[in-house]
Amino acid sequence: MILKWLEKIDWLLLLLTLSLSIAGLIALKSVSVQMIINSGQNPFVKQLVFVIIGVILALFLANMPTKTFYKYAWGFYIFSILLLLFVIITGRPGYGATRWIRIFGIQFQPSEFAKIAVLLGLARYLSDTKSEINSFKVFITSMLIIGVPWFLIFVEPDLGTSLVFLAFFFPVLFWVDFKLTTIALVVSPLFIMISVSNNNILIAISVLLFIFLFFLRIPLKWKILVIIINIGFAFGATPVWNSLKPYQQKRILTFMDPSADPKGAGYQVIQSMVTVGSGGISGQGYKLGSQTQLGFIPEQHTDFIFTVIGEEFGFIGVITVLMLFLFTVWRIIWIGKNGKTTFTGLISIGIATIISFHFLVNIGMTLGVMPVTGLPLPFLSFGRSSLVAFFVMIGLCLNFYKNRMEY
Repeated sequence: MILKWLEKIDWLLLLLTLSLSIAGLIALKSVSVQMIINSGQNPFVKQLVFVIIGVILALFLANMPTKTFYKYAWGFYIFSILLLLFVIITGRPGYGATRWIRIFGIQFQPSEFAKIAVLLGLARYLSDTKSEINSFKVFITSMLIIGVPWFLIFVEPDLGTSLVFLAFFFPVLFWVDFKLTTIALVVSPLFIMISVSNNNILIAISVLLFIFLFFLRIPLKWKILVIIINIGFAFGATPVWNSLKPYQQKRILTFMDPSADPKGAGYQVIQSMVTVGSGGISGQGYKLGSQTQLGFIPEQHTDFIFTVIGEEFGFIGVITVLMLFLFTVWRIIWIGKNGKTTFTGLISIGIATIISFHFLVNIGMTLGVMPVTGLPLPFLSFGRSSLVAFFVMIGLCLNFYKNRMEY
């Protein structure tokens, strides 16, 4: 019976994620040398324990009936909302935000698991809806499903994680044949708001929007409404900027010009780019990276673990990790595409987007092309809550693969 169950496991997806986890453990082992000397902490051992826990949990979830996730999707969603409220009321502060809670002696970050619960709730709603999928009702309801947890996470404040919800929202809508033109109109105010600081970019995006609206076959009143909303977002950029915490503003300013504060907010980004670039083709050698071993990069074992790969294993190591991520995302999308239900397809594309977004933002901030948001690199960065959450996502995908022929 066990052998029959093992035959149904998607070993390709499991091996891909295990390979990424092993790469993370190798990098953490290198970083741990200096951390043990300085503080006595050994993130390698803790990460290894939670990799094992994550794999066991993923295999457990793979063996559950898929209908269980569908049946209790709203329950998971409501429970995640309650946990996020609990964080705001009694959460433990850290790094300028309140994101952690402790229950029965276990400290964890509810927002990591809220991504999964919200995705389950959204998938349940979209797969059950009897209304026209492109209707105003469906879009607003979907926005509310995403909006409540997004707001609770944003006020913690956790800007990086809150962006993850927006990242998977639109691909999920697209997966259920929501019109691409409608999605473009919805996201246009965000681009307008972001581009306000640069007049040339703002003019370019505004011109493109006007051209798009000119050729779009919708009533004139809706075109006017879109223009008014975009103007409102343009004027609202300053109040939104002022509402950000000082450290969040510094991160964005550092992204635009790291050299403006090379010894302050820009230090980590500059050192990160130097570290990755110093690896060359084949790297400086395992545990021989000067930047890594001398501790030039703060929090290298968490958000900037990719710099260890770049410095000690070079371009070869970087490409290997990139390919592992690409194949992992491809496999998850394949599972979603070949499933027999809309529910499993929506969750799969959502998981693929979450992993892709984390991957792009984390590596982007390491290379100085994205602002520092605190998003971990999936399966590599040290972090118990995020690691377990990613393995839960993989467990769901393994489950969908195992039961892909079921309706």
